[in-house]
Amino acid sequence: MGNSIRLNTRRFILAYGEATQQTTSDGSSVALFQQQIHLSPRTRIIVRRITTYKTLFQDSGHRRNFLIPPEQGESKSKALGCLNKLFQRFSNKSTFQQRYVDFLEEYLKMDHMTEVDASSDQTPFAHYLPHHGVLRENNRTTKLRVVFNGSSRTSNGLSLNDILHGGAKLQNDMCDLLLWTRTHKVLFSADIVKMFRQIAVHPDDWDLQRILLYGPDNQLIAYRLTTVTYGLNCAPFLALRTLQQLVIPDTTTFTKRAIASDIAKLYDPLGLISPILIRAKTIFQDLWLLKTGWDEPLSTELQDRWSAFRQQLQQLEPLSIPRWLGIVCSDTSRIEMHGFSDASQLAMAAAVYIRTPSKDNAFSVQLVCSKTRVAPLKRLTIPRLELTAALLLARLIARATKALELPEAPVFCWSDSSVTLAWITAHPSRWKDFVRNRVSAIQEILPNGSWRFVPGKENPADLASRGLRPDQLLHHDL
Repeated sequence: MGNSIRLNTRRFILAYGEATQQTTSDGSSVALFQQQIHLSPRTRIIVRRITTYKTLFQDSGHRRNFLIPPEQGESKSKALGCLNKLFQRFSNKSTFQQRYVDFLEEYLKMDHMTEVDASSDQTPFAHYLPHHGVLRENNRTTKLRVVFNGSSRTSNGLSLNDILHGGAKLQNDMCDLLLWTRTHKVLFSADIVKMFRQIAVHPDDWDLQRILLYGPDNQLIAYRLTTVTYGLNCAPFLALRTLQQLVIPDTTTFTKRAIASDIAKLYDPLGLISPILIRAKTIFQDLWLLKTGWDEPLSTELQDRWSAFRQQLQQLEPLSIPRWLGIVCSDTSRIEMHGFSDASQLAMAAAVYIRTPSKDNAFSVQLVCSKTRVAPLKRLTIPRLELTAALLLARLIARATKALELPEAPVFCWSDSSVTLAWITAHPSRWKDFVRNRVSAIQEILPNGSWRFVPGKENPADLASRGLRPDQLLHHDL
């Protein structure tokens, strides 16, 4: 439905967005009402911060988090007095008490409030909100709602609402809304369940939303509210403005220039995550094949591919690679260097491993480095690509051996291409220019290298030539 968002409600799907009319799959139209709101300069600053995520954070559950400014006096004694009056009311109204308890138990079960532990009970920034219940007998879902009094004044004469910016009135004018409803034959009315409480307060500010309750043994227990709650003057603004922010689509438009810049930021000089980065390089090459301009918006398919790639990069955070290769300076005689090469129609890859002796006459194997290159735009046969990958490996393993100061270490190079191995082990003069030039270079770089065959399924370079997703790399034993 264009710039709209679908919200699951109790019986319907509510479409909310900026557009005034949308077309459904059967050709009929659905109209959406939203009034233009004029914001004050202070509110514009807050909205700007929300849209740029300066003060707005998103947790793993995709809720929004907001910060509250701390400028409060003493509030606990007044909150305790209101709690005692509330319990006096409980003594005469058992049904009211049970509904009150049920409401707050739901708060606890949904993690919308947490008990204050002893270590944080003495924080100087704690603010206690008095609370009371509002009965709504005609409501079909929530008969009682607990409201927290953000307007209760503290010892310095200020309330929490006094120091919170309430924000602009974003609700549509009722008269205008009713007039608008008369222009459509069919209307859908829906509600967002627990709208305020869907927005999380930043954990640093939970202590500014404390409440007091009596436990089973009449001991006084303090809790911290973790969400935007009823009774704060900013709650309506935060709820509606968050809804509007969710409606705004991701307007990021990727171009070839932007992708080139992003790829340049992926700094991996040793190629330790080359199976991931080769996917980015192949996307960039596709842009060249399509002759896309540097500042021309990408096609929807390429936009989706690049957006998915960027999001998947976040999964690499738990990846850990040992720095030490297991080299012991006193015993380098049994160290071996092993290299693997592979190629596909997408890319060519080379990976270098070191095999070092460890305790009990065992050996350990570590990835030293790897390198990938996308296949040239001018298509080559697979054997020629495999030979080019072998040259890439020869250069890489020679550089690694020199940098590690292991000139005497035996070098073993592995390929899953029998044709490539036949070319390399023969005299260059037997072949035509393309093959002859690369074979000559390989034999010159690695005059003592031993080239051997490895099955494709056991070739680790195969992963880098075809690419992996981050979640696949995390669980791979390459």
